[in-house]
Amino acid sequence: MNEMQKIGAGCLGIGVVLFFLGVLMLLDRALLIMSNILILMSVVMLMGVQGFLQFVIQKDKLRGTVTFSTGIIFIFAKIPVVGIVLEVIGAYWLFGGMIPFLKSFLLKLPILSMILPFLTRQKEELPL
Repeated sequence: MNEMQKIGAGCLGIGVVLFFLGVLMLLDRALLIMSNILILMSVVMLMGVQGFLQFVIQKDKLRGTVTFSTGIIFIFAKIPVVGIVLEVIGAYWLFGGMIPFLKSFLLKLPILSMILPFLTRQKEELPL
């Protein structure tokens, strides 16, 4: 990781924390806007401007891009409930293919590597 990607990873973590704080604080608009800006900025820092643009303009990612962008617009327009729902759906459509990679990455982190196997094992043992 170069320095820009390290800063991007830190901004992404702060953005995610601000997003959850915004939701916990009864949809605080200021926290949600700051989290959106930080998350978008961090993804650009992690992928680079050209890589980010190529990623979001892909034909199969266009639905997620439009949905996520619409969610941001709703949050700026003071309709946070609809905005959050659209953002979460759009983020899933954009980054859903990366979930297995994310899981393997998180399993390599020291603290989470102790917690995540327990959670996945519990999930597998639940009767359906």
